[in-house]
Amino acid sequence: MRHPAKRFHEHFCLGALCHRGSLANCCTIGDGTTDDTVAINNAIADGGRCGKGCDSSTITPALVYFPAGTYLVTKPVVAMYYSQLVGDPLNMPTIKGAPSFQGISIIDSDPYEPDGRSVF
Repeated sequence: MRHPAKRFHEHFCLGALCHRGSLANCCTIGDGTTDDTVAINNAIADGGRCGKGCDSSTITPALVYFPAGTYLVTKPVVAMYYSQLVGDPLNMPTIKGAPSFQGISIIDSDPYEPDGRSVF
């Protein structure tokens, strides 16, 4: 008999999908050395998402799938309103801050302007 986790992994639904929200389709590398910051933030913002000046309302929630890999970032990944960042639970991706990282956190759902005002 096969291990139940192995069967789950073989049939993990998001891992088998190839859709707009998959980082595999958004020019990320996920090799741990290439800066993936812009590509990740572009994938999250794709489709007219609720970002700067939106006032916390959206009709376009997003599920962004991270395939296995190590995603290097130099600035925060901005998880916009109603965003879900998801990876394969049995082959987990890693989002890693570069030594040159500048920001308050790797994933930020409440970013601020340089003058202290909230972006949203």
